[in-house]
Parts: sequence; C-alpha cells; structure tokens
Amino acid sequence: MLGKSKISWLKSVILTNLITLIMKILNQWLVLLSILFLLTACNHSTGFNQGGSASETPSPSNPTATASGAIKVYFSQPDSTNANTQSGGPETHLIAAIDQARVSVDVAIYELSLQNVTQSLIKAHQRDVRVRVLTDSDHFSWKQIEALNDAGIAVKGDKRSALMHNKFTIIDKKQVWTGSMNYTTNGAYHHDENLLQLESVAAATNYTEEFEQLWAGVHRQINASDSVFTVNNSPVKVYFSPDDHFRSQHLIPLLQSAKQSVHFMAFAFTSTDISKALINLKQQGIEIKGVVDTSQSGSSYAQYDDLKNENIDVLLDGNPKKLHHKVMIIDRRYVVTGSYNFSQSAETRNDENSVIIDNSSLAARYEQEFKRVYQKASNRKQRLADYFTSLTDLNALLDY
Repeated sequence: MLGKSKISWLKSVILTNLITLIMKILNQWLVLLSILFLLTACNHSTGFNQGGSASETPSPSNPTATASGAIKVYFSQPDSTNANTQSGGPETHLIAAIDQARVSVDVAIYELSLQNVTQSLIKAHQRDVRVRVLTDSDHFSWKQIEALNDAGIAVKGDKRSALMHNKFTIIDKKQVWTGSMNYTTNGAYHHDENLLQLESVAAATNYTEEFEQLWAGVHRQINASDSVFTVNNSPVKVYFSPDDHFRSQHLIPLLQSAKQSVHFMAFAFTSTDISKALINLKQQGIEIKGVVDTSQSGSSYAQYDDLKNENIDVLLDGNPKKLHHKVMIIDRRYVVTGSYNFSQSAETRNDENSVIIDNSSLAARYEQEFKRVYQKASNRKQRLADYFTSLTDLNALLDY
C-alpha cells in the first residue's frame, strides 16, 4: 500500500499535469477565439464613415450624385443607413428615369433581382412603352426575370457560354445608364458600385446599336455609329468588348499618356498587360494607387502580388461583401468605368461595355469615392496588423 506521503506526491503530479493540459487547451481556444473575433471585426467594420466628415462622405439624405451637365454618377453607400433599410440606393434614380419613359426601355443586365426595378419595368410596359430585357442565360430563371416574362415583357437570354456581362439601360433613345452595378440588392446596397447616367442621343444611338446586335444574337461586330462624341462639351468615348479591342487599342494607350497619377478600383484584376503598363508608369515616377477586391486576389492569375512586388501602393479592400467597381482615374481628369473587369475574359470573350470620359469635375467625384474605398482598405490592413501583434503578445504571455 502507498503511504500518505506517496499518495500526496502522486496527487500533486496528477494535478500539475492536469493544469498544464488545461492551459494548453485554453491556449488553443484563445487563438481560435482571436481569429473569430478578427473575422467578426472585419465583417462589421464601419470603416471610413467612422469619424468621416460630411464633405468626405455624403449623408444618405444627400444623394451621392455629381451632375456635370448631362453626366451624373451615383455611388452605393454600403456603410450608410441606406444599406440597412435597403432604400434610397442608386437604383431609385434609374427607376425615376424609367417612370418617365414614353417610347422605349432596353435593358442589358447581367443580374436582376431588385423588385422595385422589376415593378418599374412592368409599369412602363403597362403604359405601352416598349420594354425589352436581355440577360445572361445563367440567370434566366431568376424570380424577377420570370416576373417580367409573366407580365408580357420581351425577355431573352444570351444563350452562350461566355457572359453577357453588361449592365446598361437605354431610355427613349436619349439617355444611357451604365457602370458596374448589377440591379441586385447587393449591387445597390452592399457592394462598392457606381451607376453612371449619360443624357445623350449620341450615347443612346451607340448603345442601341449594340443592344440590337445582342438581341439578334450577333457578337463581335463593330458598331457603325460614332463611338466618340461630346456630352455637354465633355469628350466621351464608348467601347464594347470583345468587338473594339478595348484593352490594347484604348485603355493601355490612355494609361501610357498619364502625366501625374493613376488610381484604380478593381473587382477582378488579372490582366498582365495592364499590370505591366502600371509598373512602367510607376518606374517613370507616376503615382499609382489602387484597391482590389479581396476575394479575387487569391486567383493564380491575380496581379495583386505582382503589383505589390513592384512597390505599387495597392490594397485589399475592406468591404466584407465586394468591391465591384471597374474604375480607373487618370490624372484626375479621365474616368474609365463600365462593366469591363481588367481580365482576359472581359477583353476576348464576354459582352462588355466601357466608357472613357474627359471631365475633371466627374473625375473629382470618382476620386472622392476612391478616397473612401482606399481609407476603408487601410483601416482593414491596420486591424490585421494590430491583431497579429496582439496574438504574438498573447502567445508570449502564455509561454511565460
């Protein structure tokens, strides 16, 4: 039999080992809880709106629109109360224009799930306005597309493996709405998006010709109508992909002309040609800054790491949903926007549209949006740095 002293010693050893085991388990749980806390903080951060002034981020009651004659832009506000209530988003301005339509509304949209946009199109149809909707065939069975079809509106899918990736609407052949925004709840309220309005017969003529081709199932045919025109004294250029070789013949030459700066916001950035053009500009002393969507940066074709390796100031976005812009701002003068991701598919396969506008006032508004997105991305980067510092300190304490 064990003596009392031996039993006491054995209990002490068992207790010591038990405490050590519990400490190890707690250590692992603390690490897991820290990771979960980080993810929660990233997904619920209010980013730039915290402490931002009214001049930096317009309030929900003051629409984020800048009029430049007949050119207007509306941005989503994912950090505002609009996002929580899902009201007062960019699509409300589009709906107001559709509600004024008297002759025709032609829509080429990759995704449509907003009920208010759907109802506006149905009401236009009921006023005897000709309404046609073209969408990507992968989304032809979506509820709102079926509602349009049930209402007697002409609806078509593109019936091809490449994407019908456009997001444009033509109203009464005198105004065009385009940009990065799909007509979805995420697009209008949770993603970083822009919706551009061009009140221009010339723009509408060009977009209508493209729409008629797509409606007839015709692809890769260059439009006969003028793609270069002015809207209230602002030079505007419109290009369609893959017809117009946008990257090689238009975007890269514009980038190569930069004298001061290029700022970009990109959902998908996989084009090595565009990446090389930006790297060359950086080596010439041109300021290059950008933000890319985090979910896309892990692709084997993504250019994020290549740009970082060349000391280009590019950040992963801070939006827990998506940074969905496809925007470049050159010399605070030129704005490039549309549905065109900076990718090979956008250049050679998908149906896309791109707009280049020479207007410093419009560029200033896009610069304001870039500042908001860049600041939010910077906040995310700092939170990650603080987290890993805290985790290192925690491990050191536990080791001690």
